[in-house]
Amino acid sequence: MTTPILAGKAKFKDDVQFAFPADFCCNCGKKTDIERTEQDTKVTTYLFGGGTEITFKFPLPFCRECIPSSKRRPKNIFHRILVFLVLFGAVALALIVSELFIPQGTVISEHLVPISLVASLSFTIIWISLNRPKGKQTSYFQPVRIRKLKREFISGDITKIVFSFTNKAYERAFSAKNKEAVSTGTVGIDKN
Repeated sequence: MTTPILAGKAKFKDDVQFAFPADFCCNCGKKTDIERTEQDTKVTTYLFGGGTEITFKFPLPFCRECIPSSKRRPKNIFHRILVFLVLFGAVALALIVSELFIPQGTVISEHLVPISLVASLSFTIIWISLNRPKGKQTSYFQPVRIRKLKREFISGDITKIVFSFTNKAYERAFSAKNKEAVSTGTVGIDKN
């Protein structure tokens, strides 16, 4: 079993061992032109205004078309809200600046907020639609994710890791390859 490279001082306990299947792409399931690529996966734990971050470098199988997905970190609802807010501010500012060159009393000055809302919502929807999987890909972003880490309090050693997979066939292959670690509870699979 191969354990991923960890950046920083964190380490796995000796009984936490797992390996990734290497015979098909972990994103689209393709079985040809497979390359082992390090997926740089970060886990951040926040504590009272601060936090710690652990970087895992998982040696995962990707086909050439899916290699770019190994570098894209998943986005959540907060990322989308942030994109919307930044776009709203940019559109509103652009409209305000354009007012300097347009005579007063135009539609823009009377409806600045609604126009900015509609434009920024439209741009956000376009941005989200560009981040969709292509072809048989199961994810535009990293297909193997960490859902939970359990660590010892004093040493910080990792005693359990829980994964989620966007490709269900790869999830089943991972589960079969790591049957013992899954049964002992040192490795978990989030089915959601």
